Amino acid sequence: MDRLSDAEQHLRDVANNTVKSLVEQLKAQQITPEAYIHVLQEKERIHRLQADQASSPIYAEALMLASTQLQSFEQILEQFKILYKSRAQSSHAQTLSSRILLQFLQEKNVTVEPQLMLKPLEIIAELLKGAIHVEDIYITVQIMRMTCLQTLNHNVEASTLAEQLPTDTAVTLPLKTRLEFIFKQFGVVNSQHNNIKSILTFQKYNDDLVNKQDNRLELLQLRSDILLEMSTVYFAMRDLKKLTQCYLKAGLSLKELKNGGERELEQALVCAFSCQDWTSVSQVIQAGVENQLQIICKSNEIQNIAVLNHINAYQLEQELKRGFIHFQLTKITKTFRRTSFSRIEELLGVKIDEIEQLIAENEFDVEIDREAREIEFKVEEKRSIQERVRELLKGVVDVGYAIYAQ
Repeated sequence: MDRLSDAEQHLRDVANNTVKSLVEQLKAQQITPEAYIHVLQEKERIHRLQADQASSPIYAEALMLASTQLQSFEQILEQFKILYKSRAQSSHAQTLSSRILLQFLQEKNVTVEPQLMLKPLEIIAELLKGAIHVEDIYITVQIMRMTCLQTLNHNVEASTLAEQLPTDTAVTLPLKTRLEFIFKQFGVVNSQHNNIKSILTFQKYNDDLVNKQDNRLELLQLRSDILLEMSTVYFAMRDLKKLTQCYLKAGLSLKELKNGGERELEQALVCAFSCQDWTSVSQVIQAGVENQLQIICKSNEIQNIAVLNHINAYQLEQELKRGFIHFQLTKITKTFRRTSFSRIEELLGVKIDEIEQLIAENEFDVEIDREAREIEFKVEEKRSIQERVRELLKGVVDVGYAIYAQ
């Protein structure tokens, strides 16, 4: 807060003493509640129109507090509208009165039916919309409104509101509160099962920002909650790489909190192995996951599909199977140059049709001889840098001679 001049401090002291005196008179029943509010209204109006920035916010705050304590819900809303929209009203007075109203609404929200809260919340949100100095209050009011809509099963309207709320840019809100709101928003949008909208809403979450906070440990549970909610979208889309990251980060967060994480890390390992994301596989193994799949990942031997029989695939059986075949084929290319269909089927325990399909979709360079029922693996010979440079220079010379000959 800016340093006050002596004159401004005097005005503030007078205002505080006046409010204190009025409160004492009210308690002693020397004035009625109506008279008390009327005096505060006049004091606030006079000092505001005199551009008295020192004392008018004090009267505005006292008036709003008195209204929430002594008037009906409708009168409180009307009083707030008058205060907030009054001519020459200061942003400081607007902020003070908005915070008092928010506190009242939060208390009221516990006891009042959602249907009765909707319209007041909508009116207040419209008043606060676009004002940077009360952005945190605006977002909070809209989150309350969104929750009411969801409670009343107005799910489409709640989802639309959740998509539009700029919670991620509300820097006046504490990061923890922002994350709590983002989690609520994402849950509402995700309940509509629209993957595109869910992903767009998820972009409000910044994982790097969470990791840079001094109070990072306080945020880890929220981090895992948000990531696991998002994992449901990537699971539905079968986006294994992004699903891996959700499970991995959530698992590491929970493990750091000593609040589980083993299941999430096992899920991350299944996803990472299925899409052959070996960086993530390594991270999971380093985190201390010990199971049969981890042993398979570290094995250099060609293995049969039967080793997957006792592994929990977390509803990713087909994806895990494809990852396994890919992994074993990579090992086969390092062992065989040419092998028969029957031999490769025997080694992997998988029909050649599935193997061919996987080969066609990936980077394996093979030649399939259907008549002989054999597969030849094309293995690029390793050459030194000098040999490659020599071959490149030879090509340049050959081109030069060809041009010269013309």
